[in-house]
Amino acid sequence: MATPTATVLAPPADVQQQTLTNFIAAWETWSAEGMIACFSPDIEQRSMPLALGIPGRTRKEIEFVLPKLVQAVDNYDLKIGHVVHDTAHNKAAIYATASGNTPFGDFNNEYACFIVFDDKGEKIRQLDEFMDSIFLMKFFVGFKH
Repeated sequence: MATPTATVLAPPADVQQQTLTNFIAAWETWSAEGMIACFSPDIEQRSMPLALGIPGRTRKEIEFVLPKLVQAVDNYDLKIGHVVHDTAHNKAAIYATASGNTPFGDFNNEYACFIVFDDKGEKIRQLDEFMDSIFLMKFFVGFKH
């Protein structure tokens, strides 16, 4: 007799969608507090490509760095190009571009973000951000100072 296997159900699509909507709204309004509110306590954020050698960040590290980044970029303008939401697999992908001004030059970045929601769909558990690596390397030289 076959052993029954447990079926893992994805959280309701509307719960995931609300989390995704909240995250995008916070990102568009450049609210560090709003973005962080969408993250689970055990989130891991990774800057990609991994070949850049930027270590992944915990929530505590995000809470330290993200407000400083938001403060450093004025006139932030985010344009969402595509959003793909795979409710069955508890994931989403976003393509976006952003521009703004910093004390050390223009901010022009391109993103492909991959999101994994927590088991309830209420928070983001993993955020992988592919960014323009040429821009990123130049930007972080100024941002670190």
